[in-house]
Amino acid sequence: MPPAPILGTAAVREFRAPGFLTSGPIVYRPSREQVGFYNYDHWVEDPRRVVTAAIIRELRARGIFQSVEPFDGHGSPAYLISGTLDHLEEIDDGASVSIEVGLSASVLNGTTGEVLWRGASSQTAKVALHSVPGVVAEMSRDLSIAVERLVSSMQNRTSAASPVASYSGVDQ
Repeated sequence: MPPAPILGTAAVREFRAPGFLTSGPIVYRPSREQVGFYNYDHWVEDPRRVVTAAIIRELRARGIFQSVEPFDGHGSPAYLISGTLDHLEEIDDGASVSIEVGLSASVLNGTTGEVLWRGASSQTAKVALHSVPGVVAEMSRDLSIAVERLVSSMQNRTSAASPVASYSGVDQ
């Protein structure tokens, strides 16, 4: 059972992402400096929605807030969470294939607009099975890890119950 909520209601804005991550074809990098797109493999669901839903699930599971809902532009939540999907890519350098996931987010006081927490999380791991299912499985696993780290950082900061704004990088 999660501990009693520390904070009031929260709303999560849909995470933003660079256009190349949401244009349809799945992104890969033949090197760190180049971006390519698969001709026939496309996202089934917009990655921004996937990340937003994962953040909401993790926040609800941890019980940091009294309630957590997607932000629909209406109402006045006590806290507003917004963020960016910075990376969600396959990197194929010829010798190996890895996945890079990067997220950043912030929590704002819905009344004052004060930034209560700001953080970033990333996860990079090699793909064990170089196939579309192997890449997708690793992407999903790495995204879950990055989300857990980001929300953990947020929880650590908010449980300190200090209104001082901070930046907490949690890159691994």
